[in-house]
Amino acid sequence: MQAFQQAMSILTGSHQGTPASTIDERINFQAYFSNPQATKDLHQQWRPIFESDTSISDDDLKRFLICVQTAAASIDNLIGDRDVSGVTIKRRGEISDYKTYRSEHTNKRWSLHLTESGAGEYNCVRQKLIASRGDAILLSPDALYDYQRALSADLWSHHWFYFQPKPRCYQWLNWNEVGPNIYHIKIPEQVTQKIIDISYQCGEYLRSTDPLDQDLLYNQIEEALIRMYKFRALNLKQSRDQRVEKAINFINANIERRFSIDDVAKAASLSKAQLSQLFRRQTGQTIIQWRDERRISLAAQQLLASTKIVKTIALELGYEDPLYFSKMFSRLMGVSPSEYRKNKTVSLIGDV
Repeated sequence: MQAFQQAMSILTGSHQGTPASTIDERINFQAYFSNPQATKDLHQQWRPIFESDTSISDDDLKRFLICVQTAAASIDNLIGDRDVSGVTIKRRGEISDYKTYRSEHTNKRWSLHLTESGAGEYNCVRQKLIASRGDAILLSPDALYDYQRALSADLWSHHWFYFQPKPRCYQWLNWNEVGPNIYHIKIPEQVTQKIIDISYQCGEYLRSTDPLDQDLLYNQIEEALIRMYKFRALNLKQSRDQRVEKAINFINANIERRFSIDDVAKAASLSKAQLSQLFRRQTGQTIIQWRDERRISLAAQQLLASTKIVKTIALELGYEDPLYFSKMFSRLMGVSPSEYRKNKTVSLIGDV
């Protein structure tokens, strides 16, 4: 099982860097393969290999990581109901240098990333965001997880916190949205270093057997969020008009249905012209652009998590013309739907 622990360390990150020789032994590795969400093929192919006494080659380890990514494995299968944190280091050409693809169906919690050194690249649908030291990224449970080491950098080291916010915590998650359910803030150096220190402290709590240390770990995560939220004014745009918020809520609630701009305007208690002008001024996008970004994000997640054909996904998201859907997907994601689905099986950046 040592090889499996190394593979899981690469996938989940450790406070000694990635890959690491050890990882928190209280994570239930056996449950990962016995969980109903794990695919039958993954179980049959890899369990005998990891349970054998022989060592696993680097090539086999790479193939296993790709298989896990293809299966859209959920980190929740590993950690249960715990809040966790880690630091992942990706170096060009090493085993850990793989892309991360996950859909909303495999994430139950929020995830906070902070780049310590090097650079990472996040697919935010509307843009590619390059994160360097001090860039914090917040991903909601509905976000598309699609990120990697930036191709221009030889290394990317980032700290991450995976957590379930308590009710009072949501007030500190009001960041500037840079993509559907993806948020960003740039924090100053002194705060960056403080969050890094908090991350390493969380690592100590993770290794503890005292149940109360899990509460202390969550308190550390809250401290990190509060410290970053204090600087939201540097990144957060002006608060939205409540009528625009009503329009956004209507779009989100009906994202998989057909609706017109008149329908959105009615929900916002404005005329079509008034809403269109106000919406663009406050979001920088048209109503249709806003809607399409979220639909394409959902489409990408379905491509990762299901075997549905592209036409079916398009229809389920309100696109009656599959060709228009494919063109829209390609324009926003840079590749066609079929290419995006295929690319998720190619995790090693050096192979792309």
